[in-house]
Parts: sequence; structure tokens; C-alpha cells
Amino acid sequence: MQHIQVAALKGPAPAFPSDLSHRAGQWRTIAYVVTIGLFLLMVALAWIRPDLNRTQIADWRPVLALADAAWAKGDLYAARHLYLQVDQIASSQQDWKV
Repeated sequence: MQHIQVAALKGPAPAFPSDLSHRAGQWRTIAYVVTIGLFLLMVALAWIRPDLNRTQIADWRPVLALADAAWAKGDLYAARHLYLQVDQIASSQQDWKV
């Protein structure tokens, strides 16, 4: 009976990356995904809530005049939007006075 060396039949062993480079690759992928996810979250918030990045209007009376003008023209949607802005501006200024 002949003894055949099994290692001679298999050929060279495939080269696997070391554990450290494999872990570093995993952490790098996780960091990229988290970074891109946070960026997309910021873009989504800016798109959904544009009032978060607007400057504060000093006085609500000009906005009220615009709302009254829109109401007089019959543009009820614009008038409602402007009246809501007047309410937000007036209430925020009143909150800061307290």
C-alpha cells in the first residue's frame, strides 16, 4: 500500500487577510455607513423642516400685512401659511421675554 501525501495534492494554501486587516476593513465600512447615514439624516431634516435653518424675523407685523393682503386676494392657502408664521414669530418672541 502506498502512502500519498495529501498536502502535495492540494496545492498551495490560499492567502487569507490577517485578522487585524479584516477587522480594520469592517470598522472602516461601519464608519463610512454611519457617516453617510448621518449626512442623509441632516439633509432629510433640512428638507422636511426648513424652518430650522431660517433666520428669525424681528417683527411679525409685516408678515401679518402680507397675510392680510393674501386673504384679500383670495389666496387662502398663502394667507393661512402666513398667519401660522405670524403666530410662530409672536409666540417665540413672547416666550423669550419671560
